[in-house]
Amino acid sequence: MAVNPRILNEAKKRFSFGAWRGVNTLNRNLFIWKFALAGYDIPGWRPVQLRRLALPGTPPHIQSIWRRADAGQQVLLRVDVYECASRLAAHNTLLELLANFETPLARRATQIRIGDVAFAGPPNPWLAFARANLVILFRNAGALPVDVTGTAEKLDDDLTDEPQPQPAAPAPPIRNFAARAKTPKVGARVPIDLNVADTPGTPFWYKIFSEGEVEMRGGKFVYRPLKAKPQDVVLFAMLANRAASARKSLRLNVK
Repeated sequence: MAVNPRILNEAKKRFSFGAWRGVNTLNRNLFIWKFALAGYDIPGWRPVQLRRLALPGTPPHIQSIWRRADAGQQVLLRVDVYECASRLAAHNTLLELLANFETPLARRATQIRIGDVAFAGPPNPWLAFARANLVILFRNAGALPVDVTGTAEKLDDDLTDEPQPQPAAPAPPIRNFAARAKTPKVGARVPIDLNVADTPGTPFWYKIFSEGEVEMRGGKFVYRPLKAKPQDVVLFAMLANRAASARKSLRLNVK
């Protein structure tokens, strides 16, 4: 999403970008990969439209429309999800979204605990937040506006939860999950091999919890440890309904 450099610089000042750039509100780092909304249950809402977009200059993007079950076409919710290469890239993407908004009433939503950083505004209530490497935007899309905070909070909880794998869940299509260095130095970027098979009809997605930073560089995973200590990189394979299918872990002895 191209933004005029002048407008982007103005947005950095207006939204105090330096105060939240790179902030993580969790007690560990989280990275989300291949995120899926297909099959997800938003209580009280039914999906009307869901598509995945891949546009030049924009992170992979899920665009969806939801209808409230008791309100026909009068109450519609639009949910957009951008999957970025890192938490910092997500914060840059959130800033670009804010810079593109025409409303002058966008404000940082410090009164709610959603995301690492969140912004909201009238007249039709909307909420945009960054969590880990994702940017998520909730907007009213129907004639009758409703508050979006509770729905956004539920999704954020699902993203940050560390679940227990379900014994009856189908086996995930993980082919390889391994680090190329077992004793890296602090600050060094360690390549991580994570390969999965395609599973048409079963939308698996993945959470990675770690003490250091996980990010994508050139389409490949890397891990940057921040402290000299033994540490685990923990992978959860998730189903679209947010049930965990499997848990795998890497142990690194960081020097």
